[in-house]
Amino acid sequence: MNMLYYFVVELPKKFRDEIDFADTTLKIDTKFNEFEHRVNEGEVKYTPLKFDTPVKPGDTLYFHHNVVVNGGMPFADYKDHYVVSFDPKVAVNSHAYAYKPKGTDELLPLEGWSVLEESFEAEVEEAMFEVVEFKKKARTTGVVAAMSDQIAELGLSVGDTVGFKENRDYEFKANDKVYFRTRVEDLLYAI
Repeated sequence: MNMLYYFVVELPKKFRDEIDFADTTLKIDTKFNEFEHRVNEGEVKYTPLKFDTPVKPGDTLYFHHNVVVNGGMPFADYKDHYVVSFDPKVAVNSHAYAYKPKGTDELLPLEGWSVLEESFEAEVEEAMFEVVEFKKKARTTGVVAAMSDQIAELGLSVGDTVGFKENRDYEFKANDKVYFRTRVEDLLYAI
């Protein structure tokens, strides 16, 4: 089968509903927070013919949570298969944002996206007191974690710190590590 505009991924589970703790497996009721427990990666079964992508069947594709939450985007009558939209020209129209080639741990962004790691601000020691802030500060900087042609065209390299528009980051896990993605067009500056 050939897909024209979409990736198709296989997901045995749409949600991470188990936690291994010592010798016990605990079940999680995901209905209270689908977003936090959603699966956002799957094995690629079909790639879009219309677009020349480096992604191949068998690779792992990372995608937006809408592929699985609120009913998701199931693929016809294929059990555990989901449609993932892709548009290399307009990142906001693309649910697919990164992939990992089969047999590697190399995480690569798709066209229009960047994959970043947390950047840490220098700690300042206070002599008198510590201010505790309960409101989480919006993340607006990150460290380039993976290269793409678009990142290279900007003159950036892995390890560079970049700034981006507020509320444009989206966390995901790959290789047991937390990353976040943002559109390349939302990058504002490099430090």
